[in-house]
Amino acid sequence: MYIEQLEIEGFAGLPFAQLALERFSRLRGSPRAQVAVSDAIHLAFALLDEGLLQSLLSRWGCQGVEVEKEGSLPKGATWKEAPGLGSLLAVPSEGLLKVSLLLSLDPPLFGKIRAKANRDPRLVEAIGGGSKLRLGVGARFGPAFDAMSLDLLTLEIGGISFPAQGSERPEWLLPLLGGMGRRLQRGAAPESWGSAARSWDPRQHHALKRAQAAAAAPPFRLGELRVLPEGVGRLEAEALVPLRQLGSEAELAVGLVGAVHLGGADVLLWEGAIPGPWKPWLGRQAEAEASPLEQVILVGAGAGLNLEEPRLPAQSAGSAVRVLSAGKVG
Repeated sequence: MYIEQLEIEGFAGLPFAQLALERFSRLRGSPRAQVAVSDAIHLAFALLDEGLLQSLLSRWGCQGVEVEKEGSLPKGATWKEAPGLGSLLAVPSEGLLKVSLLLSLDPPLFGKIRAKANRDPRLVEAIGGGSKLRLGVGARFGPAFDAMSLDLLTLEIGGISFPAQGSERPEWLLPLLGGMGRRLQRGAAPESWGSAARSWDPRQHHALKRAQAAAAAPPFRLGELRVLPEGVGRLEAEALVPLRQLGSEAELAVGLVGAVHLGGADVLLWEGAIPGPWKPWLGRQAEAEASPLEQVILVGAGAGLNLEEPRLPAQSAGSAVRVLSAGKVG
C-alpha cells in the first residue's frame, strides 16, 4: 500500500495543499511546512491506530493523554495540558484539521475487500473501479485545546463512496481500517532490532538477517552487528562494541535500517537530513524485493519538491492551493 495523493487543510505551516506522491518522494520547504505535511500524513493514519495517535499527540506536547475508542479505532483524546498547541492551526478559532489520502492498495489488502463483496453488493461496483481507497479524516480541537475528536469524513473504494458514520456504515469498514494504521513508520526504529530478536515469529528473524546484511553492506558498512540486551552492538574480534561508541551516524544508520526492514510498515516517512550516499539506497527500498516498503517519503532531506511553490496569484498566500507532483524532482 502507498499514498498516491495527499490533501491537507488547516495547518499553520501549510494551510491548504494538494500533493501527488510517487513511490519515492522528496519534499522540502520551510520548517513549518515540512512539519505540517509530516503531521498531516501521521494524523490520517492515527485515526487507524491508537499507538500512532499517542505518538502524534506526544510530538504535539500533549501530556496526560487518554484515548477514547470506537471498537479498536481511536475516536478522540483528552489531555491535561499542551502549551502552544493552538499555533499548530492556521485558524485556531476554528480548531479544525482535515487530511485526505488516496491510497493504492496492495493485493492482500484489496483481496480482503473482494472477500466482502458477496455480503455487500455495493462492493461489486467498487471493486470494478480499481484498487484505490480514499480516506478523509477530520480532527477538531476543543476551545481550550485540551481535547480532540477524530472523524472519518470520507471513505471511497474504486471511486464509490460508502457511509463513514451512522447506522448505514457497513459493518466491514472498521475491521478493514483497523489493519491499516500500522502500515506507517515515521522516523527511525532502533527499538525494532530488539523486538525482532525476541520474537518467536520466524519471519522476524529472517527480516533481522536482512537488516544485518543491509547494515554491513554499502552505503553503511557497519560491520557485523549483533542485538545485545541493551541495544545493538558491533562484533569486533573478541569484543562487542555498543552502538553508542560507534558515533551518531552509526546510530542513525541502525535506526534507518530498522525502519526499512524491521518496522513492518509499507510507508516510511523520514524527516531531516541524511548522508547523500544513503539516498539512492533508500529510494530503491520502495521497490526492492527484500524490503517490505512500498513507499519512501523524505521530508527536508535536501533537494526535492518545494512545498510552498507554486502559489496561485488569484488567491492570498494563506489560502493558496498547491497541486504539485513529488516525483523525480531535483
